[in-house]
Amino acid sequence: MNERTIRAEMLLGAEAMEKLKNAHVAVFGLGGVGSWCAEALARSGVGHLTLIDQDTVGLSNINRQLCALTSTVGMPKAEVVRQRLEDINPDADVKTIVGRYDAEHREDFFADYDFIVDCIDLVACKVDLIRTAKSRGIPIVSALGTGNKCDAQRLTLCDIKKTSGCPLARVVRKELRSIGIQPDIIVLRCDEPIDPSIFHKIALFCNVKPDCVIENMTIPVLYEAPIMLEKNNFSSVVCRELNLKTKEPDMTEWSRMVEKIRSRKKTVTIGLVGKYIKLHDAYLSVVEALNHAGYEHGTKVEINWIDSELITQENAAEMLKGCDGILVPGGFGNRGIEGMIYAAQYARESNVPYLGICLGMQIAVIEFARHVLGLTGADSGEFAPECRHKVIDFMPGQGEDIDKGGTLRLGSYPCVIAEGTTMARCYGGAQIWERHRHRYEFNNDYRDALRAAGMTISGLSPDGRLVEAVELSSQPFYVGVQYHPEFKSRPTRPHPLFQGFLAAAVESGK
Repeated sequence: MNERTIRAEMLLGAEAMEKLKNAHVAVFGLGGVGSWCAEALARSGVGHLTLIDQDTVGLSNINRQLCALTSTVGMPKAEVVRQRLEDINPDADVKTIVGRYDAEHREDFFADYDFIVDCIDLVACKVDLIRTAKSRGIPIVSALGTGNKCDAQRLTLCDIKKTSGCPLARVVRKELRSIGIQPDIIVLRCDEPIDPSIFHKIALFCNVKPDCVIENMTIPVLYEAPIMLEKNNFSSVVCRELNLKTKEPDMTEWSRMVEKIRSRKKTVTIGLVGKYIKLHDAYLSVVEALNHAGYEHGTKVEINWIDSELITQENAAEMLKGCDGILVPGGFGNRGIEGMIYAAQYARESNVPYLGICLGMQIAVIEFARHVLGLTGADSGEFAPECRHKVIDFMPGQGEDIDKGGTLRLGSYPCVIAEGTTMARCYGGAQIWERHRHRYEFNNDYRDALRAAGMTISGLSPDGRLVEAVELSSQPFYVGVQYHPEFKSRPTRPHPLFQGFLAAAVESGK
C-alpha cells in the first residue's frame, strides 16, 4: 500500500487505486475550478495528468486559484500546477500544454485520455471540447455555472441535459443540440407524479420518442427504484434504443425482497463503533449488510454512530447504553483503538451481541487477553510494536525484508469452521470462502492460553495455521472474524453472519 494514498485506498480499495494509478486524465483550464481539480486528482492517486492552460498567474487570481501566490504571479499556470503536483506525487507523470484550446488546433491538445475535466470559460471552446470527447468515446465532466456562487451544498453532478437554473449550461445545451448532440432518453426526477401532458411536451420540445420520457419519482426505499422504473418500461425502452434483444426481466425475487422491506415491524439499534464515523460512507458496505439482514428478519436497523475516540473505561456503559448489538468494523492505525477495546469489553461483560470485523476481531482478542487472561498491556504489533504481549502480530517471516504493501493478505481465502460453534450455526457448513484485506494476524503463541481462558477458535485456515474467527460460544452472539463478510452480502441474499448477529440483537432488544 502506498503511504501517500493510504486513506484513499482504505475508502476505494486496492483495485480502484491501481486503476487510478494507470489512468490518464486531462484538465483543460487551471483557474478557480481546474487548479483545485488537478490537485484533487493528484492526491487521489491518478498516475498520468495532462494540464492545459494558456494563461499566466495574475494578482486577481489569488483569492480563488490554487496556483496563485505572490511568488507565482506572471508564471504560466500550467507550469506552476505541474510543479505542485509533482511535489504531491513524485511518481505521477505530469505533462503540460501552454496554449488555448480551440477547434482549429484541437489535435495539438488531444491524446489517449481516459477522462477529461473541462474547466474552460469560453463557450465555443467548451462545446467543441465536449463534442470531440464524445466523438472519441472519452468521458468528460464540465464545470458550468459555479462562478460567483456561495452555497457549495447546491453544487451537483449530473448529465448536462438534466441541468437547470444555470445560464451557462443553458447556452452549452443549446449549442450541443445545434450540432446534433441530444438525448435519446430523458429521465425526469420528481417528488410527485407528473401529469401525462408534461411527458408529451418534453418529448416534443426535446425531439425524443414519447415513451423515451421516463418518470423517476422519489421513493422511500432505494431498492424500490428498479421496480418503479420497470413499471415505466425503462429497461425495454433502453434495450430497444440500443437494439438489444433480451428476455423479459423476472422481478419476482426482487419484488419479494421489496415487500419484506415495506412490511418491517420491528426496530433494532446497532452501535457501530469506529474511527471514521463522521464519514458514514466509509462503512457503507457494513451498514448495507446490516440492512440486508434486517429485511430478512422484518426489522429496521437504526445505526448509533459512536466515535471510538470518545469512549473511555468510565463512560463506555453510558455511551453504549441502548444498543441492542455492538459492531466494530475494519480499519488501520492506532487512533481510537482503546475506545474500541472498552466497547468490546462492555459487550462481553454485559452480554450484548458483538460482531468484530477484521480489526474488530483483533480488538476482541486484545480485550480478552487483557481482562480475562490477565495479560496486562496486551496489544497488537501494529499499535504497540514494543509491547510484551503482542497477541496480534505479523506471522513469522511475514514482516522481514518485505515492502509494507506486500504484507497485506488480499482476496478470497478458505476457512474451516469448528463444529458446535456460533459460526457453525450461522453458516450451516464446515468450510467457507471469504474476502480478506488485512496485514496482521492472530498470534499463535497465545492460542492455547486464550482457549484455556474460554475463547473459542471457531475458524481456521485449512492448514490450521491462520486463525480466521474467534468467539465466546457461551454467549448468544460474540464473534470476531478476520475477513470482511460485508463484501458478500446482497439485498436478496443477506450474509449468514450478519443474519445471526441481527437475530441475536433483536432478541437482546426485547
